[in-house]
Amino acid sequence: MIDRERGRKVLAHIKQTEARVAEAEQYIGYKGIEGPREHEDASAFCQRVAGDLRSLGMVVEAHEALQGRRYDDPNGPSLGERDSVLTGVAGALMNGLHGDIMRSSDGLHQVGDDLALGVVATNRDKSGEAIAAAFALLGPDAMDFLGGGRR
Repeated sequence: MIDRERGRKVLAHIKQTEARVAEAEQYIGYKGIEGPREHEDASAFCQRVAGDLRSLGMVVEAHEALQGRRYDDPNGPSLGERDSVLTGVAGALMNGLHGDIMRSSDGLHQVGDDLALGVVATNRDKSGEAIAAAFALLGPDAMDFLGGGRR
C-alpha cells in the first residue's frame, strides 16, 4: 500500500518537474538552444538550458529556467532561499558589483555560483551566527588557530 504522504510528495515533484520543463522549453531555438536530447532527463534538460542562457548573459531567464518559475511568482520561495529565482539574481548582482569574485566559463557553474552568493548575500544575519558559533567552538585560541599560531 502506498503511503499517502509519500504519494503527495511524488505528485508535487512531478508537477514541479513539469513546470521546470515548460519554463525551459520556451527557450528552444533561441540562439541555438536545443530541445531535449535523447536520454536526457527533465532535470538535466533544465540545467542545460539554464547554463546556456547564463552563458548568453540572460541571468533572470537562466534562473527561471532552472527553478521552473518566473521571478515574480507569488507562490515561489522567498528571497534568500536557494530555490528562489531572486536569490540567484541577487547573487549575480553581488558578483558583478564586487568585480566578478566568482567567475566560471561554464554557464551552469555560474548559475550555481549565483545561487551560492545570493544565499550568502541575503542571509547575512545567519552567516554571522554561523561564524560566531564556529568561534565559540574554537574557544579563546580561535585567532591563533586561524593565524597558524602566529601572535
